[in-house]
Amino acid sequence: MKRFLPVSVLLIAINIAFAQAIDTTRTISVTGIGEIVVKPDICIISAGVLEEDTDAARVTEKLAQKMQQVIKTLQNSGVKKENIKTTGLQLYPVYDYDSKGKQILRGYRAQENISVKCDVKDAGNILKSIVNAGINTINNIQFDFSKRDSLEFVAIELAMKDARLKAERSIISTPYKISGIKSINIQSESTAIPYARTAKATLEVTSEVPVEGGEIKIRTSVFVVFTFQ
Repeated sequence: MKRFLPVSVLLIAINIAFAQAIDTTRTISVTGIGEIVVKPDICIISAGVLEEDTDAARVTEKLAQKMQQVIKTLQNSGVKKENIKTTGLQLYPVYDYDSKGKQILRGYRAQENISVKCDVKDAGNILKSIVNAGINTINNIQFDFSKRDSLEFVAIELAMKDARLKAERSIISTPYKISGIKSINIQSESTAIPYARTAKATLEVTSEVPVEGGEIKIRTSVFVVFTFQ
């Protein structure tokens, strides 16, 4: 014969199990911010050579000769080979149109783009030298900091200190104290505000092109869940 527990006993057992499942730990969630502003010491120049001719083979040869001269100039300026990279190479026909809209082959255009990594202090002189060597398109200039990883670690430390201070201040008028950390979520980002003045590609550059890297702001946010008791 089966025996069944009274309903009141079952309810007590359910309530006990439910109470045990609830996390009664006191927590507080805060966001901490850490920021570091530095002057960049690395410059990445994106530039290229653009050539046109009526013959595809001839324009390709002209492009190769100019780019070889550019690379030689860069190496003579002290830029290491591993800091010179080809980022694009194109060859395509160029058309004109007559009054009736008919395509007329005008010739061919060849273009090769490279990126050059150098010190910011050398960027102006390098821009002058490569434009004089044959570069006739300057696409953009980017800036960075060589020890970015170490700065990001410092920004994390500052963000964690900020988060801890906020947590402690929020319960300063209570009898509670921060007792530990339940979870941490980290998000890092950097913002560069560069300024660069470049030379006109069709003119010979006789003086150093002024290049200013501005500043780089490294910002880290931490979302921390603290426990307190």
